[in-house]
Amino acid sequence: MTNSFSKKGQSIFEVVIAIAIAAIVMTVIVSLSADSLSNSIYSKNKTLANRYTSETIEWLRWQRESMGWQSFSTQITASANWCFATLALSASYRHTCVITNAADAISGTSYFRNVSVSNTGGRLDVTINVSWRESDGWHETETSTSLVNI
Repeated sequence: MTNSFSKKGQSIFEVVIAIAIAAIVMTVIVSLSADSLSNSIYSKNKTLANRYTSETIEWLRWQRESMGWQSFSTQITASANWCFATLALSASYRHTCVITNAADAISGTSYFRNVSVSNTGGRLDVTINVSWRESDGWHETETSTSLVNI
């Protein structure tokens, strides 16, 4: 006599294994999607930060050309550190950004733009650092350039 019950349908063991495999596959898909979203947000923020550094370099070059070297170099070296919430040579920006102070953020954003200047014999070495916060902590991008009398 053969057992006809064992030949019909799926056993509970097979169903549990199938559900476990489906759960593992779904977990991997969700994890990859979350990582992809996180990377996408980071890339967007990094691109924007790089834009702020480029914008600052161009603005500094324009200041040098429009003010003249002597006036520009005197004003920009009045402080070794600048926190540019907006791009203006204002005495109120002559300090290092405090990332807990919203007033130091670039206007309308959560980015902080620090500019360090050193005068090395007629050449101004400028380092622009833009910082921002994401869910996994603080990030930054940094660009350096030298400005000379042209």
